[in-house]
Amino acid sequence: DEFGLREGLERRVREAGARVRFLGSVGGELKSALLHRADLFVLPTVSEGFSIAVLEALAHGCPVLTTDGAHFPEIEQDGAGLVLARTADAFAEGIRVLAHDAGRRRAMGEAARRLVAERYTWERIVDRFEDLYKELAKPGTVWNESGAKSV
Repeated sequence: DEFGLREGLERRVREAGARVRFLGSVGGELKSALLHRADLFVLPTVSEGFSIAVLEALAHGCPVLTTDGAHFPEIEQDGAGLVLARTADAFAEGIRVLAHDAGRRRAMGEAARRLVAERYTWERIVDRFEDLYKELAKPGTVWNESGAKSV
């Protein structure tokens, strides 16, 4: 509990009568097992550079609920989850809808695995870097300070 939030969160869960287990930091085989068994992965983030946690959830076939702050628009575009507004109500509704629709969760989980296989394997990442380097090395191509290509 590095941010000192656990006690308050546990109190709110008790008051709401919800069933929540606070596991703390997990890794390795336990993390993999938890993601494999999870119905949903929820990340109500404000900002992420590149979320490995989201990628791990997708790879395990876990539908993802997150915000545009995760910078993964393909989650929704490819049907692997939902990109929601940064409000508690939006997340509550997203969780409620998917909690009661196993077929939709299953379809999203399949889309999640496909998304990772098509875009985020090491082979695919190397291919994308090769394409980028080839583009950068083309004669007559000049890149300005903002990263925009000019001729």
